[in-house]
Amino acid sequence: MIGKQNVCTGEEEPGPRELVWLAILRRVFTQCHVNYIVEVVEEVFRRRECLKPFRLIEQAPSLPLNTSW
Repeated sequence: MIGKQNVCTGEEEPGPRELVWLAILRRVFTQCHVNYIVEVVEEVFRRRECLKPFRLIEQAPSLPLNTSW
């Protein structure tokens, strides 16, 4: 999270932590939606040792992977 772009190479450099920002719109999602998200996150956490990492290979120019806020 909050990585930087290397000025010399132009490549994305990862941030110091691996975090996920989850924004939930109160008027769109119900408690059932939130409960489901919690269940999925718990399951992913339980299986974290057997899940393979992934790498993003393409991104939209208007939506950078890492932004400095």
